[in-house]
Amino acid sequence: MPNSFTYSIHFDAQQQNPARLHKGWNITHGTLVEHITRCPWSPIVWAGGTRCKKNFLGTNLAVLDVDNDWQLEDAIDYVRRIGAWSLIGTTKSHTPANHRFRLIMRWRRRIEDVSLYEQNLQRFIKTTPADPACRDGARLYFPCRKIVYRQDGIALPVLSPRPRTATQTAIQTGTDKIPPWMANELATGIPEGRRNRTAFRFAIHLAERNVAQAEAREILAPIVSPGFTESELNKAVWSGYRYKRG
Repeated sequence: MPNSFTYSIHFDAQQQNPARLHKGWNITHGTLVEHITRCPWSPIVWAGGTRCKKNFLGTNLAVLDVDNDWQLEDAIDYVRRIGAWSLIGTTKSHTPANHRFRLIMRWRRRIEDVSLYEQNLQRFIKTTPADPACRDGARLYFPCRKIVYRQDGIALPVLSPRPRTATQTAIQTGTDKIPPWMANELATGIPEGRRNRTAFRFAIHLAERNVAQAEAREILAPIVSPGFTESELNKAVWSGYRYKRG
């Protein structure tokens, strides 16, 4: 398990200090607390210190920004269950009635590709009420007001990249027409070579849920790509519905 990371701090403009790049810090709660509670900061390092997604160099930290639907107790229970090294800090808008906070965890290795970073962070965004915008490769955070929880534990594994053909915003989640496992597969992307068979399998499940065939084609539209055309999707859906009927 690595014992150092690259981490960037972007100081408040009133201090008139340029962005600074810090290397080789030990990963300790104390180091993070010192910086994330006193100035704007980011877990991401950018080339030249210029905050821009295309300048993404790397990060060792995962940050979830929570503005609603989760209480502090829920987040604490979550990191306890997965046993993750973590730090939770409230924001200036946090109140007893409306919990606003950031959950910081650590990757097992440095992520140096912005697409890989977004895909791995999306895993946690899908299973928590975190703001989807926190996976942005140019994300900057204002200081936390108070650190309310810290925990030693394991670092998060970094999963291999997967081809992406859709995002969660491109599909109809939140309805009982799409089972959670199907929504997750559509959100993370179907690898090439499996799209025809996957569309056929999905069509069978949608037919079982009495989803209209035209609506099924619309739900599965994110699978369409240069390697899997709309006509191929229509044929796969038709075959799935025909298989279900007969």
